[in-house]
Amino acid sequence: MSSPWVDKYKPQTINDIVGNENIINRLRVISDNGNIPNMIICGSSGTGKTSSIHVLARKILGHYYKDGLLEISSSTYRDVDFIRNTVKNFSRKMTILPSGVHKIIIIEEAESLSSDSQQALKRIMEIHSKTTRFIFSCNSSSKIIEPLQSRCAVVRFSKLENEHIISRIVHICNKEGVEYTKEGIDAIVFTSDGDMRNAIGNLQATYTGMGVIDHENVFRLCDTPKPDIVLGIMRNCQAKEFVTAMNGVKSLKRDGHSSQDITNTFFKVCKVMSGVSEEDRMKMLKAISSSHIRILNGITSETQLVAMCSKLCSV
Repeated sequence: MSSPWVDKYKPQTINDIVGNENIINRLRVISDNGNIPNMIICGSSGTGKTSSIHVLARKILGHYYKDGLLEISSSTYRDVDFIRNTVKNFSRKMTILPSGVHKIIIIEEAESLSSDSQQALKRIMEIHSKTTRFIFSCNSSSKIIEPLQSRCAVVRFSKLENEHIISRIVHICNKEGVEYTKEGIDAIVFTSDGDMRNAIGNLQATYTGMGVIDHENVFRLCDTPKPDIVLGIMRNCQAKEFVTAMNGVKSLKRDGHSSQDITNTFFKVCKVMSGVSEEDRMKMLKAISSSHIRILNGITSETQLVAMCSKLCSV
């Protein structure tokens, strides 16, 4: 078995990172100057947050990367005693580093930290500001307390554009000798939803299981509703054919797709479908989102999908 391609093709330099060009340019300037500020890096999964942090730390610390870096996951170590012991001890540990270079502490999933732990970190940041820099990685900065946010530069990663994912996927296919079609690459991009890690994982899974990256193989292995079927259902809603649309939704349910997967695919298709005015598109997205929210709250009955199709037919 080959190693996971997510790890094998992990960016090693800043130039290897794709997407979010403005942010990457800022990080490039920081790495060239060598003076890193405290940072909060937030964004969706698979947008390059962790890769960017490690590339930046590796460039600044150089040969002192192992001695000058501490990485912890807040989902595993979130209690205040761990912060006061491990993080505090690392912050005051004497480490030989070049002049002007700081030790770096990376805290993954920082939104999982309790309020007491964040308050303890605030105090540690104040005391050891001359020797240590903190980088917090999270999906949303809203759960980070205000005193920490005020001491950090907040960097927000957005979802990757399709062309960035395509370029990386094609690069990996060429390196690994993977046979692919344009429709297969488009299907990988569709299922990834702007998540590079998800895209590479789906690529390797499809190649390992099916051999060829084409449209049919990708959707068969990733087990998400096919966009052309969902588009047909939405066209039926446009034509006020409610019964036909509901039969299509019921068919997706019989195939084993969850209500959440179905509404997610409706979202993606609605954003790109042609022949719809922007006003109607917004109304359709609102109808899908109201059912999607209820499904996320645990109300996964078929009634939610019936209500969604009914609202789509009324647009």
